[in-house]
Amino acid sequence: MIKEHDAFRGIEQCLLLEIGSGGRQAVFKQDECTTVLANGGTYASAFNLFWQNWLWFVNPRLPINPGQVREMQRFSLDPAKPPDLFDVVTVIALDNAKANVMGMNGGLVRISLSEPSIAFLLGARCDPQRRRRGGADEVGEAGAHGDGAI
Repeated sequence: MIKEHDAFRGIEQCLLLEIGSGGRQAVFKQDECTTVLANGGTYASAFNLFWQNWLWFVNPRLPINPGQVREMQRFSLDPAKPPDLFDVVTVIALDNAKANVMGMNGGLVRISLSEPSIAFLLGARCDPQRRRRGGADEVGEAGAHGDGAI
C-alpha cells in the first residue's frame, strides 16, 4: 500500500544523495562493494531502505516487538517534526561478493533487527492528527510481520 501512494511510487528506484549534494554517508557503489567483500571485508554505505525485502525476516518465528517500535517512533520519528536523519545501521546479507545489488532492488535480505525499519515504515504512513490525539499507528494493525502490503 505504501509503494502505491504517489509520494512513494517507484521509491526503490530512487538514487541516493551524494555527500556533496546533501547526503551524509558515501552512497552504495557496486565496484567498491565487490572489491571489499572479495577481500573478506565488510562494506558500509548509505542505501535506500526500500531496496530491502520487507517481507523477509531472519527469524520469522520471532515476533516484532511492538513496544520497541513505538518507542523508536516516539523518540526518533515524530511526524510533527520529521527527523533530518534516521541514524540506524541496517545489515544486509549477500550471497557472494559479486552479487548485483542494484539489480536486487526490493529484494535485499536484512539480517539486522526488524524494528528500526518497521518503525520507519510505519512512521512514513502515520497520521499526525491521530498521533496528537493520543492514538498511535500500531504494529498490530498490519500483523506481527506485516500483511504483505508494502
